[in-house]
Amino acid sequence: DHHEAHAATSFYQSPYEEALTFTFDGGGDLGFFNVYITDRRNGVQLLERCNQDLGFAYMILANYMKDITRDPLNIGNLVYAGKLMGLCSYGNIRQEWIPDFMEFYETFNYHGDSYLGGAEAAVDAVPKLMAAIGINDFSEKTRLEGQLAWDIAATTQHVFEEQFYKFAQPYLDEYPDMPVTLAGGCALNVILNARILKERN
Repeated sequence: DHHEAHAATSFYQSPYEEALTFTFDGGGDLGFFNVYITDRRNGVQLLERCNQDLGFAYMILANYMKDITRDPLNIGNLVYAGKLMGLCSYGNIRQEWIPDFMEFYETFNYHGDSYLGGAEAAVDAVPKLMAAIGINDFSEKTRLEGQLAWDIAATTQHVFEEQFYKFAQPYLDEYPDMPVTLAGGCALNVILNARILKERN
């Protein structure tokens, strides 16, 4: 299992005897965000399998940033997220945009084999988000630039973090003294990781 393998690689390379392990990425074996208890005696035990794809929602906005070289999506999905994360430092979180970004992320929630709202909703998610935040001439050819693009990067980073905590916080509260391990492509988000480290200590 894709996410079980992620959990194992994270936990067994850690110094811990047991840990609360979160795996989250763009998907694999019907999972996008999984929660485990991992320990050296009983192995990897699934607590919850969530179906929200934080990875795609985060990385796809990079496809429209002028500062980021546009690649075919099969390449971009591996490099876009890191480049977008780098642009966050230039931007400001736009509080008025947060509800629209929250709705955007919620679009990428799988139920069975389709997104919440259907495939059409997923295809239309970026244009809908752009219209909601006041970019009305958005198209596939749009290249966002300057402070606008950087504020989009900073805001999506903030919402990405809040989406993580939406799933993770109940388990962080239930196991307050247990160390945390992370795995999957989304776990490469060092800004979120620094926040988890600060808030967990």
